[in-house]
Amino acid sequence: MLYSGLGIIVNGWYTPVSVIAEVRNTMQVQVNGEAIELHEGATVAALVEKMALMGKRLAVEVNEDIVPRSQHEQFVLSNGDRVEVVHAIGGG
Repeated sequence: MLYSGLGIIVNGWYTPVSVIAEVRNTMQVQVNGEAIELHEGATVAALVEKMALMGKRLAVEVNEDIVPRSQHEQFVLSNGDRVEVVHAIGGG
């Protein structure tokens, strides 16, 4: 059987290298107990944006440590991190 392009055989199926590279460029974190897939190098700010919570009053904890809002842009998440996001809802 002939295959075009650069790739490998995985479980009997031809997989192009571009697909392999894409898979390797992702990671999984636990957010409020749910597995979420993010790109490697994603920050807390990127996660908050993905959750559509930008500009909201919230607290973020990564592996039981609070991440101040001032560090959301710089704090890089790692594969397997456990993240808790608490969104404050006003009311009276």
